[in-house]
Amino acid sequence: MFLRLIIFLLLSFGSVSASQAARHVSVDGRLSYLQATRVQKESTFTGSVRFVQKPSPADFSRLEDLGISFYDHGQGRVGSLTVFPAQIPYSALDRMKTMDSLVSIECSWRPMSHPPLFRSRPQVEADQAWEVPSPLGGTLSGSGVTICDYDTGVNYLHANFFKLSGEEFGWLDSNQNGEPDTGDAIDYNDNGIFDPGEDLQYHEAHNTHIHGNDPDHFDAEFATSSTIP
Repeated sequence: MFLRLIIFLLLSFGSVSASQAARHVSVDGRLSYLQATRVQKESTFTGSVRFVQKPSPADFSRLEDLGISFYDHGQGRVGSLTVFPAQIPYSALDRMKTMDSLVSIECSWRPMSHPPLFRSRPQVEADQAWEVPSPLGGTLSGSGVTICDYDTGVNYLHANFFKLSGEEFGWLDSNQNGEPDTGDAIDYNDNGIFDPGEDLQYHEAHNTHIHGNDPDHFDAEFATSSTIP
């Protein structure tokens, strides 16, 4: 009676261990997307299977019976000790997930990466411009042309940059010189009039002229406070 109990416990433990191993076969998350989008067009995907240990002929046979094709260039199945590339039917996945001889199922598919500016190119009609005939022959494709962009920076004192939310204020250029400077105003209430409290003042840190600021235009002595909210 005691011997029967031991045998029963051993068999039960073995079946639990096998079911746990089957539940832990790792499946590439990208396969869910492929199954949802490509299974109607393609019956298989290129991927690989990883075995718990060096697979036996019986392990290969069980997978091949499911329609899985391993790569063979005349010298046996291609792979490492436990990982083998294969062409795998989507229909075989559910059965593979229950195999205690497997560790994981991977696919080789990668999301397509779009070329730079693939959305903005047609918006600015660059594709059409590249087809314009060049007086030097060919088209204006830009081939052989080097463009250099010298960025002088942004005028962070401009009214459009006062609010991180993107809210804009009107700029009242009192001296009509085209530059925001002392004496100008920011039209907070949008009435087009220079009202009290709307005057533009600068609050600049000391010695910033060494980084390129014009000390006659942007200077810490210009103002000690700012009306900019």
